[in-house]
Amino acid sequence: MNYQVLINAIKVGIIASDGGVATSFAALGNTRKDTLSFNTTAPTFQKIMVEERDTPILNVMTDPGGLQMQWALTDWDADILTALWGGTVVDEQWLEPAILPTVEKSLRIEPRQGKPFIYPRVQLTAQIQYDTTGKIFQIQVTADKLQPMKAGTPAFMWGDPEE
Repeated sequence: MNYQVLINAIKVGIIASDGGVATSFAALGNTRKDTLSFNTTAPTFQKIMVEERDTPILNVMTDPGGLQMQWALTDWDADILTALWGGTVVDEQWLEPAILPTVEKSLRIEPRQGKPFIYPRVQLTAQIQYDTTGKIFQIQVTADKLQPMKAGTPAFMWGDPEE
């Protein structure tokens, strides 16, 4: 039995030039305790009915559903803000761009025990929040799983081929 226990690291990497999974990963910052969540949306189906039967003759999937991961960063710097929102850094000051870019990365979630969760292509969005219970500013990061651009690459991999 292989248990996935606690989080060792949440890392992102630049998607490979061929559209496959990144070859190197780095953490954006420290993950606030108990903030990682996996949220799935259920697939939707269209039931094909006929007059002669009370049950569907076919059930066609019209939307496979999706997966979204969220976590909060407790510490950040200008480079992390640039990685999430673009912009520039001048004299250690981060300057927001006039138009926020679409940020796509590879994502690797490493449990302390167990195999890593690898997503070759996710879209990252982020929000700065103030948690009044913890009295801390944090960046809430959301990663939406996307289909990789490289043909034959799955959207999710569990385990590391190098282990």
